[in-house]
Amino acid sequence: MSLPTIKLGLVGGISHTAMPLLNALIRQQRLQLMEVYDSRLAAAKENAQHLHATYSQSLDGLLRRCQGVVFGEVNWMGNVPILRSTVLQRPSLVLQSVYSRYRLTELLELQSAAREHRCLVMPELSYRWARSTLRLRELTARGDRIPGISMPRRGGDRI
Repeated sequence: MSLPTIKLGLVGGISHTAMPLLNALIRQQRLQLMEVYDSRLAAAKENAQHLHATYSQSLDGLLRRCQGVVFGEVNWMGNVPILRSTVLQRPSLVLQSVYSRYRLTELLELQSAAREHRCLVMPELSYRWARSTLRLRELTARGDRIPGISMPRRGGDRI
């Protein structure tokens, strides 16, 4: 018995740096990119043709028809498309760097909506291999105490 295919939608443009990730997603047997939406119709048609998908003239229509959403460069739309997908409980992968793209209030709004609607929003993690991030991982893996960071211990106590 095979598992069902998950229908994905793409919102916004895709940068050259994010294209390999999107292509890797599309090659997964259980994932099928169905529709592409961009606020610029010509860009939506071009991306849809390149990715062998159909273009959507409506963001809300795409969000209702797909089971998961990949967000590219949504630029002027801000966090609104991601909020809409969260309200509809569509898991989302955000290919832009959310930390440089959105203000703190927008990030907190996204976090609150994801919690309230119990929806997965996976941000792009461009700083995961930065020296400071690797050092933090090293310290937490060793169990060192880091000022200002509360870490659970195995017994459930916090250090």
